[in-house]
Amino acid sequence: MTSGVVNPGDNYKVNDLIRFDEEGTSGRGVSAKIESLTGKGIHSIVYSENVLSDLTFVYNGNEVTATSAQPHNIKDNETITITGIEDKTFKLFEGSYKVTVSSVTTTLQETVGWIED
Repeated sequence: MTSGVVNPGDNYKVNDLIRFDEEGTSGRGVSAKIESLTGKGIHSIVYSENVLSDLTFVYNGNEVTATSAQPHNIKDNETITITGIEDKTFKLFEGSYKVTVSSVTTTLQETVGWIED
């Protein structure tokens, strides 16, 4: 026998047992389990792409460091995808990785003079 759900809830999984409140009824011993689920609708998907070129890769044991001279807005612990490596030796670096981002900030300590030719 198949039955629909009158008041759906959240966080159900296939094969979850359904408990019935039989108090005040003539029935007893009813049991059921969830056979299939219908998910909630998707309202929006947000996607962004940040393409960087001319990165310098340095391989050191089990760690790869990529350096970019251009601003990238990649955040620490973000997952990135590396593609388009042309050198066969480094093609194995292609894939998706969770990254650690560090930055270097410098401060000018002395005024730099202007030299004319």
